[in-house]
Amino acid sequence: AQKLVVYAGRFQVSEATISHDLEDLRRRLEPLGLTITRNGVVQGSEEDRRKAMSGLVHEGVEYKTVDYLDPDTAMEQLFRGSAILSLLDQDILKRLLALLSANRDCLGLGRFEQNSYIGLVIHLVIALERIRAGEPCRDAMHGLPEMEDSRQEARTLISLLEAEFALEFPDTEVDAVALHLRGSKLNSAGNHPDAHQEEILELARCFIEGFPGEQAALLGTDGQFIQGLVSHLEPTVIRLRNGLPIYNPLLKTLREQYPDLFERTRQAAGAMERRLGMRLSDEEIGFLTMHAGACFERAGQQHGRRVKAAVVCASGIGVSALLCARLEKTFGAQMDLEALSAREAVSRQDVELFLTTFDVQGLPTRTLKVSPLLPAADLRQIQTELAGLQAKPARGGVQAENLEDLLVQVEETARAVRMLQTGIVRIPTGTVYDPAVLIHEAA
Repeated sequence: AQKLVVYAGRFQVSEATISHDLEDLRRRLEPLGLTITRNGVVQGSEEDRRKAMSGLVHEGVEYKTVDYLDPDTAMEQLFRGSAILSLLDQDILKRLLALLSANRDCLGLGRFEQNSYIGLVIHLVIALERIRAGEPCRDAMHGLPEMEDSRQEARTLISLLEAEFALEFPDTEVDAVALHLRGSKLNSAGNHPDAHQEEILELARCFIEGFPGEQAALLGTDGQFIQGLVSHLEPTVIRLRNGLPIYNPLLKTLREQYPDLFERTRQAAGAMERRLGMRLSDEEIGFLTMHAGACFERAGQQHGRRVKAAVVCASGIGVSALLCARLEKTFGAQMDLEALSAREAVSRQDVELFLTTFDVQGLPTRTLKVSPLLPAADLRQIQTELAGLQAKPARGGVQAENLEDLLVQVEETARAVRMLQTGIVRIPTGTVYDPAVLIHEAA
């Protein structure tokens, strides 16, 4: 604690400026459960202090796509020049980054996303500073989940730190590091929840069923999506129940470029929020949006049928060549394209979409008039039309008169499968058996 005149002299400003800055800081700390006295002392619980420090960290460290596990790269690309660097002991930071990099494999650090890894680094630097100063965290953390595996990881990490810095970590710091590891976001979906699995799977089901019928069916049958979602939800629940923040550097981009999907995801997450009794932050909704969006994107590439389309010009050649080339480059995976003259196009009942550069009368189906150069507005219009057509059966598919025969075939196939299933008999055997005897018993 210092008088305002001390801070004014240190920063070469007036006492009024310091007073104004403290008032501004007071407004920023109030939502975090913290207060600040007139002489600059921040007051609040250990948990609220950690949240505030975490927020400060992520405001001061820029997100970049770099090899963040390399100590030199992390120092130069992520910390150098950031406001947060001046608040940290740089000697501890450099030694810690080198230690973590040298033990990245045995500690499994490669599985953490960049933001989670940087958060861990900051957490450990501050902990080391406090322990060295004789002020470790002594507040026990109550209501922690069962996470013995994370505690073991934390003990392994801390044993390396104690040897490197000749310090001793109290049990309270072990629990804090374990909680940080358990609540960190992973960059792969290789781990499955090892505790509370039924709850996690139920939350995943609630989330999927929160989407409209067709989208829910798509999400529920995408194994890659389900694996990624379940792996994401376990640390999400840990974070929510223990007040651990998460930061999504792509949140602004997601909101701007995918506003409809973002809102649908928020609505779908409502069932999870009600079940947990907690509200998900926009950052969490953003990550869920990315999982769902990846599934829909894969569905468009893998399951979206190709639409039969045609470019129509006066003679079937000429400017249509330029238009066809641009369409093939942009929509080649979504359409089967050909060039037709206006006379040929009139009689083509199999074409689902006609694209023209002039007004053509008498075409048998949907027609879009576009520019030969295909500006962005035309591209968006074509993509919207293709999406609508891909959601419908192709022309020449199952006709109404053939539908009854098809249903009969499906019913007969299902009956045959049931008979096969009920006819299978399981015969237990040892590791060594006589094939002839086994066949006789099965017969």
